Amino acid sequence: IHLKGACFLSKQRGDSQEKIIMKLRLFNILEAVKILLLALIMTANLFAQKGGRRPLTIDDAINMFSVGSTWHLAPDGKPETVLITPDGSKVFFSKTGVDWKTNQWQTKYYMISSRGGKAVEFLKKEGGVMREDGITTFQFSPQGSHLSFLRDIDGERQVFIMPVDGGEARQLTEHINNIYMYKWSQDEKKIFFIANEARSKEEQKKFELGENYFCVDEYRRYLLQAKWRNLWMFNCVSLQETKLTNKELLIDELDISPDGKRVAFIARPNNLRNYPHLAELYMFHVPDKHLVRLTD
Repeated sequence: IHLKGACFLSKQRGDSQEKIIMKLRLFNILEAVKILLLALIMTANLFAQKGGRRPLTIDDAINMFSVGSTWHLAPDGKPETVLITPDGSKVFFSKTGVDWKTNQWQTKYYMISSRGGKAVEFLKKEGGVMREDGITTFQFSPQGSHLSFLRDIDGERQVFIMPVDGGEARQLTEHINNIYMYKWSQDEKKIFFIANEARSKEEQKKFELGENYFCVDEYRRYLLQAKWRNLWMFNCVSLQETKLTNKELLIDELDISPDGKRVAFIARPNNLRNYPHLAELYMFHVPDKHLVRLTD
């Protein structure tokens, strides 16, 4: 009842879908804590009566490590991860636990054989970042030669790659703005990505002066100014990038045809957060740079 009431009040206040989801997650966490405390009390009473092994404490529960899944968030709010290589030989996963030296939750990334054995630490905690909506950015290249991910460089997300057999992570893109989403071509020669548009000097001046030139959204307790997002292509051989679309569109999702000649994506001509119903399906033909709107 309390949960339904909270959702109803949030909708009445006009809260965004993301804010409602965050409230639901907080509610679920509080409920889980209540259940855990109740279980600890019951366990302590049971062992006190029977004189068994030491009962589980809150510190014991906090010291437990969580193995990753892309479906839920780790205790630090970051998405945990599990991926299998295209040939099925290895599994990449995250493990989250408390680092008492820094008094913070810490996520590390490991690689393990699909047949089992010892997991080897593959990336440190700074390995990759998630998008604003909580989607993980790790991907295996289609032929399984590299693990790719986004990492913050001077406040802008860039694509990094790392050999699956181990080695140093290498920055692949040097895009001027944040890369929002990316996807490999099947031959591993290209990476298609969605990136924010840069503000003009006049727009940046207005933004720094506090004028809401675009729409301003409330998201995770800070203001996020909406920007248009366009489609780009990065050539992994020449290391050159090409802008494919130059429209006032907010592109959210994409997929690549097996031959790499067509890109399907979802986009909307409105940068207001609460207008997802205006999104349409588009098809971009790479050879002639022709954009077609498929739905209406």
